[in-house]
Amino acid sequence: MQDILSLLQSPAFSAWGAPVSWAELFGLISGALCVWLVARQNIWSWPIGLLNNALFFVLFIAAKLYGDAALQVVFAILAVYGWYQWLRPSQQQGLMRVRRTTEREWTMLAMCGLAGIAAATYISRSLFLTAILYAGFLLLCVMGLHSWSRDLTSRPVEQPA
Repeated sequence: MQDILSLLQSPAFSAWGAPVSWAELFGLISGALCVWLVARQNIWSWPIGLLNNALFFVLFIAAKLYGDAALQVVFAILAVYGWYQWLRPSQQQGLMRVRRTTEREWTMLAMCGLAGIAAATYISRSLFLTAILYAGFLLLCVMGLHSWSRDLTSRPVEQPA
């Protein structure tokens, strides 16, 4: 396990004069892929997202960003719960449908959005790819929201319980 952690924390290459670790590189790839899959309502977003949480946990611990590392644990717990909800049989048969967001979910999303503001912190720690990734997350999330909104307007709206 120590060998894997050492490898993930070792430099893959340099960008803008700062070393980029394998954890940051694979975190960039898995994070972008996860959000792309979420925007397409693809179930593979859950395991890819968990991989992303693990990679960013390693990255943030190495960068001494302990609050961000703790957020990755929260995100992983939420991902496991979301994946379970996605797989759980419901009263309706067929695909899991996009629905309106509850007030509680909006609060959770706002808290997650605040984590994105930390991009300036990532730049100050020379985690340039991670800062770029978070800007990409915002773009992909807006694209996903647009796609989900289009899906909602094409059928009757399901209200949250």
